[in-house]
Amino acid sequence: MTQTGQDQLFEDREWLHSYKTSSLNPNGQPVNILHDFYIPVLKRSIRYDRVAGYFRSTSLAAASQGFSSFSVKGGSMRMIVGADLDQADVSAILKGDEKRAAEKLSRELTGIESWPEDVRHGVELLAWMVTGGALEVRVGFRVHGLTNEPVPFDSCRDGYVHEKWAIFTDSSGSRIYISGSLNESHKALVHNAENISLHTDWWGERDRQRIDDAAFSFEQLWQNRNPFIRVLTLPEAVKQKLIQIGENTTRLSEIDGLEELKHEIEPPSALERLGFSLIKDGPRLPGGRYVGMETAPVKPWPHQEIVSRRLIRTWPC
Repeated sequence: MTQTGQDQLFEDREWLHSYKTSSLNPNGQPVNILHDFYIPVLKRSIRYDRVAGYFRSTSLAAASQGFSSFSVKGGSMRMIVGADLDQADVSAILKGDEKRAAEKLSRELTGIESWPEDVRHGVELLAWMVTGGALEVRVGFRVHGLTNEPVPFDSCRDGYVHEKWAIFTDSSGSRIYISGSLNESHKALVHNAENISLHTDWWGERDRQRIDDAAFSFEQLWQNRNPFIRVLTLPEAVKQKLIQIGENTTRLSEIDGLEELKHEIEPPSALERLGFSLIKDGPRLPGGRYVGMETAPVKPWPHQEIVSRRLIRTWPC
């Protein structure tokens, strides 16, 4: 993606050290994680690496917070989601049974008509990004670091337990790392006391080191090098299901129903307006009878041109 000098950068905005839906902004207004943090940060991001919750419609919806603004900038995202399947299924999947993986994960993408409206909005945004090639999703399965046997996600024996964090990067290379409850469903935004903590790499050496550690951890997970988590690419059948959802989506909006996705089209230049006026009014000018043919975007075959000119010449003005 080509960057311009007009890009908004992270350092152009004042960020809070944490955002809690149970607290107030410095201006005395209630904190809104979506509009106070997610949309502003993603408007300034070109890359978004995310470790989310489980592969469920509700978790996928939460992961799409602020995604529409990010999409307009042509950002790219990598997302790792957990899979809390039973141990027999995980064992089979880790042995290469992609059909079983596809069946289990596809189940979470069925019945979209009956999903709550906010969940549907969120998943449609994600699916739209997958369709456009701007989002890649991989699935993580917990395993025991020594035996390599599947471990339930709610187990505390070892490995990660439902981690939720993300790293954002802007066009200057600056990064923001967040972690916290991250359950940003509409219910959580409105009713629950959810929170995220922020660290930026321009706030000091300790924050920068924290982000470096998180970036290293993400790459280890993404490349399937973490001994406690097996990370696999999304089965093709599941990817195609997301693409189908994305292709069938006619209206894109945030999970709160607001339409943040606005493709800005620059107004025509003075020269373009003059050209349009000539095409529109030229045939009425002296000698302008053939303006339409001369400005057509296609070149007719010789016999087509002869017939067209005969018709135009005999057509009453």
